[in-house]
Amino acid sequence: MIRAILFTILFVILFFFLINNRDQAVQIQFLEFNKPVPLYLLFSGTFLSGLVAAIILIFPGWIRLKLETRRQKKEIDSLEEQIGALRTLPEPTPPPPPVSPVLSQGDPPETL
Repeated sequence: MIRAILFTILFVILFFFLINNRDQAVQIQFLEFNKPVPLYLLFSGTFLSGLVAAIILIFPGWIRLKLETRRQKKEIDSLEEQIGALRTLPEPTPPPPPVSPVLSQGDPPETL
């Protein structure tokens, strides 16, 4: 949210700057290119090229995160199905306690 607000403020400032400087020109000399260019076109081109470069750099990571999120959602769904299947199983009955022979005090123990 803060990023969107900052981007909007930057865009509005750039827009007003371009409106105020639409009649000024800058002489650009690059190799054989030597022409006056309006200042608003120079700033607009710089801003748009930076925006395109940022989108190109962010796009692969964004796609990777989307794919990872989709994979994790599928895994969560399968684990929830397993939990649901385990909840419907009947409870196992505990084994009966072992029965030990009770010897009376007068009886001698049996020997093998």
